Amino acid sequence: MTNKWMDTAKKALEPTDEVQKNYSGSHNGQDGYVILSNRKLLFVSEKGIFKKIYNLVLEVPYDKIDEIIRNGNALTLIEEEKKHIFKTGYADAIERSIKHYKESTIMA
Repeated sequence: MTNKWMDTAKKALEPTDEVQKNYSGSHNGQDGYVILSNRKLLFVSEKGIFKKIYNLVLEVPYDKIDEIIRNGNALTLIEEEKKHIFKTGYADAIERSIKHYKESTIMA
């Protein structure tokens, strides 16, 4: 059985981009998944109880992220003066991964 939320995320990726990690969490009050690829962060929302509906809500290339602020389980990404706020028990891992992928894209 495939994850439909992962299929939703993969549609936003270029052929040379691959999903590296994914975490459950919320973005601006919507539950879903934070997905990290080689080149960008994606957020896919999940709605519904018996029938799940998945939507790509956010797509941010790492080179557009100006600042990352972590406060406990809250993670704020600043992208060209826009704030994207996530709540997840994996904030530390996501922050480290974004910094790693961001550095990797600069080196490439």
